[in-house]
Amino acid sequence: MIKAVVDNITTFDDVSLVRFSVDEDLSLSMLSLDNVSLKPKDKVKLGFKSSNVSISTNKLENFSIKNEIYCKIIDLQIGEILSVILLRYKDIEFESIITSKSAKRLNLKLNDMVFAYIKSTSIYISEIL
Repeated sequence: MIKAVVDNITTFDDVSLVRFSVDEDLSLSMLSLDNVSLKPKDKVKLGFKSSNVSISTNKLENFSIKNEIYCKIIDLQIGEILSVILLRYKDIEFESIITSKSAKRLNLKLNDMVFAYIKSTSIYISEIL
């Protein structure tokens, strides 16, 4: 889970776009179809499924996913079909699960720096602090 603070909420026709600050270098956005009972400066814990984290060895330009985390591979387990990648951004650790074919095509290695991308529809609030 990632601790964050609500920066901004934009709502129209029961759809909310919530922008969070994780730290001075990282902000994340969440798209919600539920009634968001948050206000700016609320503290939350954010979550997402490991299978919803895409990996790129290069920064993606002109890409629809804007939640981008530049992070380090701290553990890499390549299986027959799936690969589990443990990532670290500063003191935050999270996983990505991708196909082993993709992990091999990207030539991923321990200690590589990569870009993790998470769709705004994949992020959820696990707890309001």
